[in-house]
Amino acid sequence: MNLYLGQKVKHRNIYNGSEIMTVVGLRFTEVELEGDWSGGTHSVTQKDWVPIKGIIYQNNWGAWIDEENDSSFTKNAGPRD
Repeated sequence: MNLYLGQKVKHRNIYNGSEIMTVVGLRFTEVELEGDWSGGTHSVTQKDWVPIKGIIYQNNWGAWIDEENDSSFTKNAGPRD
Protein backbone atom coordinates (compact mmCIF):
# COMPACT_ATOMS: atom_id res chain seq x y z
CA MET A 1 0.00 0.00 0.00
CA ASN A 2 1.36 3.39 -1.00
CA LEU A 3 0.08 6.25 1.13
CA TYR A 4 0.62 9.88 0.25
CA LEU A 5 -0.26 13.26 1.78
CA GLY A 6 -3.72 14.47 0.87
CA GLN A 7 -5.01 10.95 0.16
CA LYS A 8 -8.58 10.15 1.28
CA VAL A 9 -8.68 7.02 3.45
CA LYS A 10 -10.76 5.30 6.12
CA HIS A 11 -9.53 3.48 9.24
CA ARG A 12 -11.06 0.37 10.80
CA ASN A 13 -10.82 1.90 14.30
CA ILE A 14 -12.68 5.10 13.37
CA TYR A 15 -16.42 4.37 13.28
CA ASN A 16 -15.75 0.88 11.85
CA GLY A 17 -14.23 2.35 8.69
CA SER A 18 -17.19 4.51 7.73
CA GLU A 19 -15.66 8.00 8.11
CA ILE A 20 -13.48 9.39 5.30
CA MET A 21 -10.30 11.08 6.55
CA THR A 22 -7.36 12.87 4.89
CA VAL A 23 -3.72 11.81 5.33
CA VAL A 24 -1.75 14.79 6.68
CA GLY A 25 1.30 13.05 8.17
CA LEU A 26 3.28 9.85 7.68
CA ARG A 27 5.66 7.85 9.89
CA PHE A 28 7.00 4.32 9.52
CA THR A 29 4.17 2.69 11.47
CA GLU A 30 1.69 5.54 11.92
CA VAL A 31 -0.36 7.90 9.82
CA GLU A 32 -1.81 11.26 10.90
CA LEU A 33 -5.43 11.60 9.83
CA GLU A 34 -7.50 14.76 9.67
CA GLY A 35 -11.27 14.75 9.58
CA ASP A 36 -14.47 14.81 11.60
CA TRP A 37 -13.74 12.58 14.59
CA SER A 38 -17.16 13.34 16.08
CA GLY A 39 -18.90 11.03 13.63
CA GLY A 40 -20.59 13.90 11.85
CA THR A 41 -22.41 15.24 14.91
CA HIS A 42 -20.27 18.33 15.54
CA SER A 43 -18.58 18.98 12.16
CA VAL A 44 -15.25 19.73 13.84
CA THR A 45 -12.02 18.98 11.98
CA GLN A 46 -9.38 17.34 14.16
CA LYS A 47 -6.11 15.42 13.68
CA ASP A 48 -4.66 12.35 15.37
CA TRP A 49 -2.04 9.66 14.78
CA VAL A 50 -3.28 6.10 14.19
CA PRO A 51 -1.50 2.86 13.21
CA ILE A 52 -1.07 2.23 9.49
CA LYS A 53 -2.48 -1.23 10.15
CA GLY A 54 -6.22 -0.78 9.69
CA ILE A 55 -6.10 1.73 6.83
CA ILE A 56 -8.76 1.28 4.14
CA TYR A 57 -7.85 2.97 0.86
CA GLN A 58 -9.30 3.36 -2.63
CA ASN A 59 -7.91 1.69 -5.75
CA ASN A 60 -7.78 3.35 -9.18
CA TRP A 61 -11.44 2.52 -9.86
CA GLY A 62 -12.73 3.94 -6.56
CA ALA A 63 -13.36 0.63 -4.76
CA TRP A 64 -12.42 0.70 -1.06
CA ILE A 65 -9.71 -1.87 -0.22
CA ASP A 66 -9.30 -3.34 3.28
CA GLU A 67 -6.25 -5.60 3.07
CA GLU A 68 -6.97 -7.17 6.46
CA ASN A 69 -10.60 -8.07 5.75
CA ASP A 70 -11.13 -8.77 2.06
CA SER A 71 -14.51 -10.41 2.69
CA SER A 72 -16.29 -7.09 3.27
CA PHE A 73 -14.79 -5.07 0.40
CA THR A 74 -14.40 -5.84 -3.29
CA LYS A 75 -10.73 -6.18 -4.12
CA ASN A 76 -10.51 -6.42 -7.88
CA ALA A 77 -13.36 -4.11 -8.80
CA GLY A 78 -12.93 -2.28 -12.04
CA PRO A 79 -14.40 -1.70 -15.46
CA ARG A 80 -16.39 -4.62 -16.77
CA ASP A 81 -16.55 -5.80 -20.40
